[in-house]
Amino acid sequence: LSVVFIPPAKNLVPSHIKHLFLKADDHIAFNIRQYFEQACAFIDEARQSKGGVLVHCVCGVSRSTSLCCAYLMKHHSMSLEQALVQIRSRRHIIQPNIGFLRQLLLYDEQLQLDHTRQEKTAMNVIIEKIENI
Repeated sequence: LSVVFIPPAKNLVPSHIKHLFLKADDHIAFNIRQYFEQACAFIDEARQSKGGVLVHCVCGVSRSTSLCCAYLMKHHSMSLEQALVQIRSRRHIIQPNIGFLRQLLLYDEQLQLDHTRQEKTAMNVIIEKIENI
């Protein structure tokens, strides 16, 4: 998964490797959130098929970290803080830019809200079943 502004040369990616290029600038005003779902799906598909995943940008500090955070938050139910701690334990120099952090915070809030809604829906189903006994 390449998250860079200039796409890598096609001959640098072997044909047996599945590759996703996401054009992203490491700038606080760039909307990296537009790629969260696509990146999460790509990473999850590789993980489900027991494949490895390399997520990279230029320095491995901001863009790639942001997409890895989004994946951990969505598929491993981590908070943003937990995801950052997990990634930092493997790569100490990570530091998503402030704009990306804001977008990750909003994504974290959205995921928590979605989870709460799912819990309420599940609880309503259970209550309805109990009432019908």
